[in-house]
Amino acid sequence: MDAEANILMCNQQALALLGYQASTTSSVRVVSKIVAPEDHERLAQNLQEVKQRGFLRNVEYTLLRRDGSALLADLSASVVRDSAAGTAGTLDRCHARHH
Repeated sequence: MDAEANILMCNQQALALLGYQASTTSSVRVVSKIVAPEDHERLAQNLQEVKQRGFLRNVEYTLLRRDGSALLADLSASVVRDSAAGTAGTLDRCHARHH
């Protein structure tokens, strides 16, 4: 993920969890497209926190699968600093919550 919350890469497990394949990821290049609208404001706040603190751990979001169904998940993220591209974030973990 880059500094504007555009998804640059995604692993196969996360894609499968959300109902995507590598060939269909172009439709979810922006993180806010996979986070439920009711979590967008908190997402924006947390992205700023990641940029300032360098990490964020175990934050619960409702994610949207490709078919539109909701998935409750814990996310963790951290900052990776790249001298050529500046600052980018990585989604370290996306864990589906089971009730």
